[in-house]
Amino acid sequence: MLKKIHDTALSCPSKDLPSDVLENCIYDLMGPILSEDEFFDAIYNQIKFNNQEVIEELDKDLKELRYNKTKFETQRENLLNAIKESTKLGAIKSVEEDLERIENDIDFISIRIKNLERDRELAADQKINKKVLEEFYSIM
Repeated sequence: MLKKIHDTALSCPSKDLPSDVLENCIYDLMGPILSEDEFFDAIYNQIKFNNQEVIEELDKDLKELRYNKTKFETQRENLLNAIKESTKLGAIKSVEEDLERIENDIDFISIRIKNLERDRELAADQKINKKVLEEFYSIM
């Protein structure tokens, strides 16, 4: 019998429920939940847990970039020493080109490190996340 009532579009009881009644019901149910600190703590802890994976990945990338930067800086130092010891013009030109390439690599890696450090700091900033959540839900 219920299926029969539901199939006829004009007599379906759920169609008689006004949207404002439904909206007020949702506000009445969600209002107390959104005002509880435990609600924000639970969401915050989940975000913090998810951010931990992001932080670990950023730390891994930073470690690799710092290693590569050190490697290039060592190559640069070796090339500068080779220039000091060399008296042949052709050798100096070759070393100069290598040195320029290494300088570009170091600059690129330095920029990447700076950006990743900023991203890591944002991901690890716990004060901002909780405040943003509370402000967001207070608007609703």
